[in-house]
Amino acid sequence: MSLVAPVPNTAQDDARMNPQGPGVRWTIWLLVAVSMAFPVLPDTFTMNAMGPELTHSVVEGSLKRQIVFGSLFLGAALLAWRCRGSVLRNLRGMNIFLPLVVLYCLVSAAWSPYPEVTMKRTFIVMVLFLIGVAVAPPTGMTRQVGRITMGAYTLILVISFFVVLIDPGIGVDYALGDAWRGITWQKNTLGSIAGFAALFYLREAAMQPQYRGRYVAGLLFCMFMLVMSKSATSMLCLAVSAGIYLVVRRRHVGGRHAEAIVVLAGVVAALFALLLFYVVLGRMPTPKDLIAPVTALFNKSADLTGRDQIWDLVDLSIQRHPLLGIGYSAFWTGTGGPSQYIADKLGWMPAHAHNGFLDIINDMGQVGFGLFMACLLWHLYSILRLARMDREDAAMHLGICVAIIISNFSESQLLRDSAFQNALFIYSVVAVGARLAMARSATRTVPGASLAAPSRLPAWTAQGGGPGR
Repeated sequence: MSLVAPVPNTAQDDARMNPQGPGVRWTIWLLVAVSMAFPVLPDTFTMNAMGPELTHSVVEGSLKRQIVFGSLFLGAALLAWRCRGSVLRNLRGMNIFLPLVVLYCLVSAAWSPYPEVTMKRTFIVMVLFLIGVAVAPPTGMTRQVGRITMGAYTLILVISFFVVLIDPGIGVDYALGDAWRGITWQKNTLGSIAGFAALFYLREAAMQPQYRGRYVAGLLFCMFMLVMSKSATSMLCLAVSAGIYLVVRRRHVGGRHAEAIVVLAGVVAALFALLLFYVVLGRMPTPKDLIAPVTALFNKSADLTGRDQIWDLVDLSIQRHPLLGIGYSAFWTGTGGPSQYIADKLGWMPAHAHNGFLDIINDMGQVGFGLFMACLLWHLYSILRLARMDREDAAMHLGICVAIIISNFSESQLLRDSAFQNALFIYSVVAVGARLAMARSATRTVPGASLAAPSRLPAWTAQGGGPGR
């Protein structure tokens, strides 16, 4: 007998199980929508060959950015205080490595060449962490963050569609094969938000069959915008994450150790492929060997359009401070900063390393990267535990996590202060921990219940909602 009530199939049931007041509901909507949409929109529509021109110093930051994240901090703090009982319980049960990563970012200001930049950008990560804690279940509903993100990105995509038709000079990147960028920073940004919006539309179509037509229409529109952006990485991320979601949400292997069996099978398959590669070629695979088959599908080179030149140059910086890193967000600070030698070599200044993992190692060294990897691995383990009580929700979190991991092999979003994928990752880590904390709290009130088998638990526990206050 299942110990968890089934996940509701309608938005009405979702709201009924978590009767949020209008104040809480609108606060959550504003916090999530602004934190997810603001980073993908430029400050200006003044264009150069590569897209919108920056209107502020990279080191000093934007006044608009400071106002937005200051407001988000106040809103999240007020919501967290109002729901402090749930917030404190979730903090006690969360992935301990996430706050350690944030703390390390702050501490790195002690050796950063730009301590003010490090502290400012750490503050943004702290704001995102606070928002994640404030909107996590039971304060927020299980699918609420996904729905809000889906709505915000749909609005951006619709506006981008009409901007392309009305003023292609703003909405189309002619330097990159007439790829669409809409009102976002660049084509890869448009493709990325279209891919994640499509993933959330897929979930709603699967969860609400009575409204499937409208969600399928939204899914098709997002996929159209993704194709027009010509972002190969985003296409790959959507294909993999959607496949993971559709496969994992259904139980294909029975028994209490089903998830462990699936993971073990995947590890065995990967080790067998590694052994086969070594036997045939007599060497271990390089990153290019792993990337080449995928990039060939999209008619791309294995170096991901010259990104390996940037990676080699960033590696020189990593070798100078391998243990502690240069300091969080203290490398890519524009003209005259530590990354100036890269601009001198390439003839232009990249905004980042185009590899999120390299940027983490460069900023935070082996110590910081180790903390981040521990956070990531603990998150994956927590998702497997969540699958024992809510397979559908676990499938979505796993799809999001895999999509972000893949994306960060060619883009830099993880732990990149306000980047929307960084926000989504933080929200996902906190939400999974909150669901598990809720289950543990509920099982203590039900003698003999376990995390894998909880039906006497309250209905709102399975949904991720909360009892009325």
